[in-house]
Amino acid sequence: MIDDRGREFGKMIPDHDVFWIVSKCAYGGLSPDVKLILERSIMVSLPFFHIVNGEMHHVPRYNKMPSLSYHFYGPDISADEKETAQRLIAANALNLYAPEYSVSFHSSMSEMKEALA
Repeated sequence: MIDDRGREFGKMIPDHDVFWIVSKCAYGGLSPDVKLILERSIMVSLPFFHIVNGEMHHVPRYNKMPSLSYHFYGPDISADEKETAQRLIAANALNLYAPEYSVSFHSSMSEMKEALA
């Protein structure tokens, strides 16, 4: 176990209505740093499994989870990268038991900041 403030991260997720994830688009996926943080959110699940839509998934720890709002930025994000990101986020939403999710793409961080302001 890594003993840092990241341990608090998973406990904060269910306390919100929307969980915003902002990342540079890396080949249709999250940047390595953002991916690492998201992977550490495994604590929102229990160490037990059940079947959801024919797939094995962890059992949720909390009754209520937030919606997910993903925002990718980067110049020239290709159609293939967008498609990959959409599939990834759909899988993440299922794993995190999000009631709904959205994915947005922005050509730069400054454009994204303007869109979210």
